Amino acid sequence: MKKILSLCLALCTLSSCVTLFNGPYTDFKVHVPDGTRVIYKNECAVMDTVMPDYANNARIVARRSGTVRLPLTIKNDTFERTILVKPVLSWMYYANIYPLYGLGFLIDRRNPNRFAYPHKIYADLNGKTKEGYYKRQPYGRGDMELAIMPPFLNVYVFNLNGLKSAGSPFGGAIGWNYYFTPNRFVSVELGAAAVGSRNGINRYKWRDTIPPDPREFKSGWYVNGRHHHRIGRFDLGYGISAGDRFGKLYYPKYINSTYPVDSVILQSHVFSVGGSFAANVRLTNSFFFGINYQPQLFSVGRGLVVNYEHLVNFGFYWRVRNHS
Repeated sequence: MKKILSLCLALCTLSSCVTLFNGPYTDFKVHVPDGTRVIYKNECAVMDTVMPDYANNARIVARRSGTVRLPLTIKNDTFERTILVKPVLSWMYYANIYPLYGLGFLIDRRNPNRFAYPHKIYADLNGKTKEGYYKRQPYGRGDMELAIMPPFLNVYVFNLNGLKSAGSPFGGAIGWNYYFTPNRFVSVELGAAAVGSRNGINRYKWRDTIPPDPREFKSGWYVNGRHHHRIGRFDLGYGISAGDRFGKLYYPKYINSTYPVDSVILQSHVFSVGGSFAANVRLTNSFFFGINYQPQLFSVGRGLVVNYEHLVNFGFYWRVRNHS
């Protein structure tokens, strides 16, 4: 019985990520303006002055606490301001979800080492925030971003007239954003995608013994321009889009069949214009999740024809920023 109790105690202890990996001290970075320094009471309870590195980041080492807001004084020759950094739960505390289905939470729930400070903060010397700092890098007027939406992290859903709605991860896009105020920006995006039926695109059968099932193929490219409003971690955009849409319903090729080429049931290929509406949430400084709804309202070809179709894409993507 004692061996079983000892084994259970050992398992509980080993399931505690905070107890195993978090020491009494933690470190984080403070991004400050040029020519400033950070003064604070360090882990030894001694006043310390930290000079920022080449990227204007000052490394702070402090004792972990769930109750103490750490005072930091940002100072230069003509300016001085003190901010209070609020403690947060360490990511290692949340790692207790695995293993043993969260048993480590019971062990760590009173451990002060479960706390840390935000991994990186950005000092707000203009008094725009209540805390005196930002947890995520703030935007400035004239900032620009390159938006990269890679395949497989994004899904493109086509809804074309006469064909079934279908989605595919085979697509991508690239865009550019320009901030004319910290909370407003304009964007331009260029993308392309394609989706085939569940049995593949132009798949060959070896014999023509039964009537074949029809297949579908859809593809297209688009370009859009939008105006965005940023609200905290979210931004909402609206604008116009234009692009090429191709769709086909057909029988696939069969070897030794009575028809040597694809038998097309329905096919359309149009250039269309319409709207573009987007919503995005900022997960980290550069990583986003977003959705873009593009209703195509008019087809352009032999005149202007009212023709509603749409393309929806959603998924994860990056914004690489270039400061002004």
